[in-house]
Parts: sequence; structure tokens; C-alpha cells
Amino acid sequence: MRHLIQISLTILALLALSGWSWDEEPRTFGDAYRMQLSAQQVNPEPRVAPDTPVQGLNGRVAADAMKNYRDPEPQDKGPSFATVIESLMDKGK
Repeated sequence: MRHLIQISLTILALLALSGWSWDEEPRTFGDAYRMQLSAQQVNPEPRVAPDTPVQGLNGRVAADAMKNYRDPEPQDKGPSFATVIESLMDKGK
């Protein structure tokens, strides 16, 4: 009986200790977040002075582009769904 208790306690102790692990270095949470955040910083200190104008689109062209983006007016909408169905139905006759 005494051997059975010792064996049971030994197995219990081994099971309890088997879940523990000692890491050689501590876990660093948030490294992936910090890496992604630093990757988004394209140029934190630009070489160009802030007073110089931007080369590229002028204000009028940019405003027209935004207007067309917000309210698109396609030149050729194409036939409506009802028109296509009617034309298919007429071909069957």
C-alpha cells in the first residue's frame, strides 16, 4: 500500500512539473505590432522644406478627380437588365 502511494505521488509530481517550462528569454508581446507600425513610417523627417509646393496635380485637377470619384457619371451605362431580358425573349419567338 505504501509503494502505491509513493508511486501515485511521484506520477502526480511528474505530471504537475511536465506542464512547466523555463524559457531562456522572456516573451516579447507586441513585437509584430511595433514592426508593422514602424514599417508604415515612410519618411518621418522629409528633406524638403514644408513651404515648397507639391509637384504633381494642381488643385483644379484634384478637385475634378474627387468630384468624379464621388459622383460617377459613366458615358455608356449599357443596356438595362430588363432590356436584355426582353431582347432574349423576342429572339425565342
